[in-house]
Amino acid sequence: MNLISLVVDSIWAGLFAGAMSIVFSAPYSALFLSFCGGFVGRLVRDILLQQGASAAVATLIAAAMVVMVAALMRRRPGISPVIIVSGTLPLGAAGAFARAIVDFLRISSLTDQKASAVPLALVSDLSTVFKTTVAIGIGISVAVYAVRLFGWKERTQ
Repeated sequence: MNLISLVVDSIWAGLFAGAMSIVFSAPYSALFLSFCGGFVGRLVRDILLQQGASAAVATLIAAAMVVMVAALMRRRPGISPVIIVSGTLPLGAAGAFARAIVDFLRISSLTDQKASAVPLALVSDLSTVFKTTVAIGIGISVAVYAVRLFGWKERTQ
C-alpha cells in the first residue's frame, strides 16, 4: 500500500468521523476535531498494519491516538465523548460484524453439509469484532489515563 492510498483512506475515515459527529448532534466545534481524530486514527492503524503489527495492537494504538488528538486540539477543558466515539468508529470491525449477522441469518436455511462451515466463519467474525472492540476500549482508557497522568487534568475534566 502506498502513501497516497493511505492518506486517501484516512481522509475518508475522517469524513466518516465528521459525519458521525453530525449524526450524534455534536456542536460545530467538534466537527473538525472528529475529522482529525478519524484521520489520525486510521492513518496510524494503517501504517502500523503495513509495518507488520497485529490488527489488535494497531487498533489499540490508533484509538489512543484519537484521544490524544482530541485532548491536544481541544481549546475548552474536557474531551468530548462525541469526538472520541466518532473518531474511533472508523477503526471498528464493521465488515466482520455484518458478516456475522449474515451468517446468523443463513444458518437456518442451509443444509447439514453447508451449515457445518458456517459456525467456523461465524466464530471467526465474532472474535474479530470482540478483539477490535476490546482494543478500542483499552486504547481509549490508556490514553485518557495518560492525558491525566501527564498533567492535562484541566483538559480531561
